[in-house]
Amino acid sequence: MGRTRRRSQGGAGPKNLPSKAAAKAGKFNKRPPSTLSKEGKEWWVWAVGSMDAMGILDKADWYHVKLTAEAVEDYHRRRAQLALEGDTISTMDGVKRNPIAGLVQQDRVAIKSLHSDLGLTPSARAKFGGNTEEGEKDPFEEIMNKNRRN
Repeated sequence: MGRTRRRSQGGAGPKNLPSKAAAKAGKFNKRPPSTLSKEGKEWWVWAVGSMDAMGILDKADWYHVKLTAEAVEDYHRRRAQLALEGDTISTMDGVKRNPIAGLVQQDRVAIKSLHSDLGLTPSARAKFGGNTEEGEKDPFEEIMNKNRRN
């Protein structure tokens, strides 16, 4: 897929978030799964609280939130292991970068992607034009349009 063009580039502009009155799959169970570690549960409370405050929490998101919490757990577990072992390891071939360091970096990328999927990043929310209700005017739009004319 191609890049989305901005309104200033002749594109359609940001999409609005679904209205809070839109059909939902049902009530989200906010209790973290018992299988999550301390770090996973802490992330769960933060993410569910953030999504609830934005009005985007839905029962259909439960599995994706759980999957992300498990990825956060993996990240924390690998970081702890890397802290114990260090960034480099000694092998018969000499000193090499610890392979766990690469996994930690992969975890960061995966978590960022999962956060975006859940609408937990500024760029993900910007694709939808923020949290403005339909018909509500963006206070910065007038300033931006004025600057474009000059």
